Amino acid sequence: MELSIRKGGKATVDQELKVILESIQGELKSVKENQVTFAKEVNQRFDGIDSRFNEVDDRFNRIDNRFNEVDNRFNEVDNRFNEMDGKLGEIKSQLDRIEAESNDDIVALLETINGKLETLATKEDVEYLAGRVGRTELEIDRLKRAK
Repeated sequence: MELSIRKGGKATVDQELKVILESIQGELKSVKENQVTFAKEVNQRFDGIDSRFNEVDDRFNRIDNRFNEVDNRFNEVDNRFNEMDGKLGEIKSQLDRIEAESNDDIVALLETINGKLETLATKEDVEYLAGRVGRTELEIDRLKRAK
């Protein structure tokens, strides 16, 4: 815009200033509308980003909960293995004790049998009984022939 100042043309300058002022006001109004539109777009984009972050946060929370569940299950399995280790240790000690006791029992039983055999029948007793059985059979055989 060009100002043309003429002599005695105060009205013309005022009119031109008024036109310039109206033009500036129009431009300011347009800038203000653009600013409002831009602010709305920025807010919408930030709202979209916030929404996406909330979704991602929810997903991470679900994943974290699943990891906690898996961790709890592993703890349960670990506890069960510890219990099994303890029970296996007890079983092993019982088997060791049974093995040691059974060896002692077998040795004691064999010694008892051996002792009873020695006390019940000595070699001489067996020979004496064998001789007596032989004489008795001989007498029975003679009696059978004598009839």
